[in-house]
Amino acid sequence: MVLGGVGYFYYQNKPTPETQEIVNEVYDNLAPETSQVKKEIEAVKTQIILNELDKKRDEGKIQQIKSLLNSARVSAELYFDQNNGSYSGLCSANQTTYFPQLNSGSYPEGTKLNCNISGDGKGYAIQAMYSNSGWCVDSERLVMERKLSIGTKFSCL
Repeated sequence: MVLGGVGYFYYQNKPTPETQEIVNEVYDNLAPETSQVKKEIEAVKTQIILNELDKKRDEGKIQQIKSLLNSARVSAELYFDQNNGSYSGLCSANQTTYFPQLNSGSYPEGTKLNCNISGDGKGYAIQAMYSNSGWCVDSERLVMERKLSIGTKFSCL
C-alpha cells in the first residue's frame, strides 16, 4: 500500500534493487504493532536517505573521473616532451603502465574511455563517459564536460 501523497515520491525516485532491499528490510523489521501508515513513512524516509547516498556516491565517482583526466593531461604533456614533440603512441595499450589514467580499471565501473591521436602526432583527446555525462581533455588544453562521444576526433570540440 502506497500513501497517495507518497506515490509521486516513488515515481520520481525509483529505488535501485540494492536500496529497495534495504527499504524492505527496514519495513519488515518494524515492530508488529506499528501501524501501516508509520511503516510507510519509515520506508519513505529510508528511501530518501538511500537516494541521497547514491547521489553523493555518483558525485564522488564524477570527481574521481575529473581528477584522473586532469592528471592524464599533465602526463600527456610530459609524454609529448619526452617523445620529440609527438603524442604518437600515447593511447596504445602498452602506455597504461606509464599512464594509469589510460587504464579503464582506474576509473569507476561503467566508465568508457576514448583516446585518440592525430595522424601527425601533434594532437590528442581523451574522453571518459560515465552514466549520462562525459568529460574530455585534449592537446589544446581544453578540459570540458562533453555529453556526446568524441568518436575518432582528437579534439574535445
